[in-house]
Amino acid sequence: MEVILVRHGKAHEVTPGEKDHDRSLTDKGWKQSRAVGKLLKKMDLIPDLVFTSPRVRALETAEGVVTASGAEGEPVVQDWLDFDLRPANVMAELGALPDEITRVVLVGHEPTFSGMVSWLLGAETGYCEVKKAALVHFSMAPPTRHGVVLKMLVPPKVLI
Repeated sequence: MEVILVRHGKAHEVTPGEKDHDRSLTDKGWKQSRAVGKLLKKMDLIPDLVFTSPRVRALETAEGVVTASGAEGEPVVQDWLDFDLRPANVMAELGALPDEITRVVLVGHEPTFSGMVSWLLGAETGYCEVKKAALVHFSMAPPTRHGVVLKMLVPPKVLI
């Protein structure tokens, strides 16, 4: 299975009376999300499924990725991709997918995505920082921490 982690694009700052959950993408964030989708399409990495955190900025990023990549369907909201993401839960969710799902995009947040990348790579002391709108592509078979191959890490500056 191929797993592509995409951190949400640039979002508006929280305004008085607004909840963090409701922050939407800026124009730059929308450009970033579409750039990620275009790269996936160009590299023939169109996802079978896109899972997203329930937060607005992640959902909007997932929508941009789906549209620009040409992926079928809509992003699927998953609470396990919110701020309390746990690598073991991610592996269990991916392991429960049907065999015909071979490429999945996960859209979420920091600091849990950096933690997830570090965990997958078996880092004990180091840390991998995942910038806004960065893409991290892994290959794993079956979804497990053992035998994970980092295929690509694309920082947002490369995309737009």
